[in-house]
Amino acid sequence: MEHITYSGEASAPGKVIISGEHSAVYGHPVLLMALNRRLTCHFKCHTISTPTSFIVTAGGSVIYDSSLDQIAKNEGRLLEYALNKFIDVPSFNLTVAVSSEIPMGAGLGSSAAYAAALSACIALTLGKLTSQNLDCLDDLIFDFTNCMERFQHGKPSGCDAACIIKGGTISYQLKEPPESTIVKSLGFAIDKLKVFIVYTGKQRDTKQLVS
Repeated sequence: MEHITYSGEASAPGKVIISGEHSAVYGHPVLLMALNRRLTCHFKCHTISTPTSFIVTAGGSVIYDSSLDQIAKNEGRLLEYALNKFIDVPSFNLTVAVSSEIPMGAGLGSSAAYAAALSACIALTLGKLTSQNLDCLDDLIFDFTNCMERFQHGKPSGCDAACIIKGGTISYQLKEPPESTIVKSLGFAIDKLKVFIVYTGKQRDTKQLVS
C-alpha cells in the first residue's frame, strides 16, 4: 500500500450571543455573531501498518492519546463517530496541536470552536485517506461538531456550531425535527456595532446551566 502523508490546519472563530442565550435549547430564537478571535488546529497524518493512533496536544501538553485507551474521552468518541461515516479507511496516525485566542468557559464558544476545528481536521484527513470527494464538507463538519458538542454539553441547541461554521451574524431557532431548524445569515458584522465585549474572568459550565 502506498503511504500517505497529509498535513494542514483548520481554525474556527469564537462567538457571542447577543440575545437569547440558553433559551435556544428550548426552541426560542437567538441572535449570534462570530468573533475575530480564533482557535486553530495544526494537524499531520500519515498511514501506518499498526492500529490507528490519534493524539491531541495543547500548549505542549497531551490532552488526548488513543494509545492510552482513552476512547471514552470526547476526542476518541468523535473519531469513532466520524470513522462510521467513511468506508475503507486505512490505519493512520493523526496528531493535532491546538492553540487558541478564545477564553475557556466564558460563553464565547471555545468548546464549539474546538469541536469545529477538530472536526475539520478529522473530516479532511478521512477524505484524503479514502480519496472521497467532500462536496458537502461544511455539512460534514457541522454534523461532527454537533456530535462533539453533545458529548461535551449533553443537550446543545446547535446555535454555537451554526454561527461558528457559517460566520458573520445569524439568527437561529431550533425546531423539531432538527432538519427544520431555522438559520438565517444577517448582513452586518460586529465591528459595525458600538458595543464592547468584556471578559470577566469568571468561568461557567454550560452543561450545568442548561441541564
